[in-house]
Amino acid sequence: MSKFAGIHGFVEGGIVTLCAWAVGISLIGLRTRALPVALAILGVVPGFRLLSILGPFGISADGLWIFFVLSIPGAMLWCVALGLVLLARRPPSAVPGMVATA
Repeated sequence: MSKFAGIHGFVEGGIVTLCAWAVGISLIGLRTRALPVALAILGVVPGFRLLSILGPFGISADGLWIFFVLSIPGAMLWCVALGLVLLARRPPSAVPGMVATA
């Protein structure tokens, strides 16, 4: 039984850490304008998972459970969107086999 609880604890910790990273990058990207505003606002979706860590302190939002569940695939989709934005914004000299012309 302890293996079962330990594995799930690590998974939940990893998901919360991923969501915290996504929210942090979104905030930094919004402040510095390094990311599009739409992607930075999309970082709110993983942020709902961060509200779940307030449960042990007696703060619960039982009506928002669907957002807690949707925050897991939302964080993964946010990572995909971040990758696509970074690929689109890379300079042409970063593409292998292409020569930058001025």
